[in-house]
Amino acid sequence: MKSIGSPRRAALALALLFSLALLLQFPFSAAAQASAKPVYNPDRPEILHDKNLYAESAVLMEQHSGRVLYDMKGSQKMQPASITKVMTLLLALENAELDDIVVVGSEINQIPGDSSRCGLIQGERLTLESLLYGLMLKSGNDAAMTIAVHVAGSVDAFVAMMNAKAKELGCPNTRFANPHGYENQNAYTTALDLSPTTI
Repeated sequence: MKSIGSPRRAALALALLFSLALLLQFPFSAAAQASAKPVYNPDRPEILHDKNLYAESAVLMEQHSGRVLYDMKGSQKMQPASITKVMTLLLALENAELDDIVVVGSEINQIPGDSSRCGLIQGERLTLESLLYGLMLKSGNDAAMTIAVHVAGSVDAFVAMMNAKAKELGCPNTRFANPHGYENQNAYTTALDLSPTTI
């Protein structure tokens, strides 16, 4: 396993954290946005219940002991959406080099038309590092596909790696169906699988 300790890898880790912060800042569900929810009161942080949350499921866990302090549908299977890209980033960092030159192939034509993209053009050559920034900062589904092919030789082989890694990390209720997270009925995860003791 490769170290993620170099300055360039650290910069990518910061990009990942920034992307996750954006993902967590905004509700995933339009229905949840539409429903009236009480405003969270920072003066009373101990009042935590589902009426304070826009999320459809949530878990609050004490990191070191693993004790669950709050669980709202924590075992319910949910679409992983762009959290999928975190796994794609992890596998790329573990199995390839940032300086690798990657040729964009026809795999970018296999994503749905309304996918988020970073604007890759078939035949262009980029470093893996550039593709990872396109993956995490632009949420590029095209970048995810190109990274998958570069790392594993095919998208299907990469998805198999993703699912094996999820099991290795102790996420039994997580399954990936593509490297980018576009909605797929065969892809799911749970709030418990994404808890601090498993990531």
